[in-house]
Amino acid sequence: MHPFDLSRLPKQTFIDAHSERSLFMEIFEPTGLKPNHQWLSSTSITCKEPPVTFIGVLPPFNEKALFLHFLFTRLTGLGVFQFGPPELLLYVSAQKYVLLPPANAETKLSKMLRWRRDEYELYFDIKLLLSEPFSSFFPPLKTPKKLKYANYIREADVKTDQLYLLDMKVKEKLPFEKPDAISVEHLIGGFTFLHRQLTIAPMGTPLKLIVSSTLSGIEPYLEQNGIELEVAIGSLDLQQILKLYSLVLKWTGFPTSAFFYELDSWVENALVMPDKCVSV
Repeated sequence: MHPFDLSRLPKQTFIDAHSERSLFMEIFEPTGLKPNHQWLSSTSITCKEPPVTFIGVLPPFNEKALFLHFLFTRLTGLGVFQFGPPELLLYVSAQKYVLLPPANAETKLSKMLRWRRDEYELYFDIKLLLSEPFSSFFPPLKTPKKLKYANYIREADVKTDQLYLLDMKVKEKLPFEKPDAISVEHLIGGFTFLHRQLTIAPMGTPLKLIVSSTLSGIEPYLEQNGIELEVAIGSLDLQQILKLYSLVLKWTGFPTSAFFYELDSWVENALVMPDKCVSV
């Protein structure tokens, strides 16, 4: 076991992202743990046991930076994800718990929050193991007077004076197949890029306007495969977006599309400014 404060990790910089030495190297090198290149180039988990397990209490009501870090490093294969799929056993506050898949099956989140939840649902299996009252922790915890997402917390009937122990495991398989033309990093980045396009546009925007901007000529192919192009993007659920992306990857025009060439810029921006590509 190695005790350390994850919240004090230095910010991931462009140089760090392109360096062979992870910020975690100095911690894990003495244990003999090395980067798992097979895992990084695969769309499924090949190792049965997590090489690293994080156990701890995140800063209550201030978990954003850490969740951003873990989602970003999952998308890019950086940080601790270089060594294989880690497992996270983390206590979080109601403010974070209500935004994650175990809590909000019936809660109608805003468009941006739904997008955030979808990203976690795609790449992690998240289970609630138990909840503990604030009195179980030292030093004593208090609920802030101004609580973010208070409406969602009330709707989901989540108690604010407890911490929630989550078991987060990396999903065994990515939900889409990788074409030979791109890397796993670009495969994941491509979905995030498409997902982001669908999120930032007004909810009433027809899907046709989105796909035609970077996937010119794909429209007949999508319609032949059951995609309605006149549908408003705000009505698309996660499974429909996954189907759309899977078809994009299989389209013969994909390697020469503007979407394909935008991927390099998107992945590069994710390394330099991860908060612009993922958010929590």
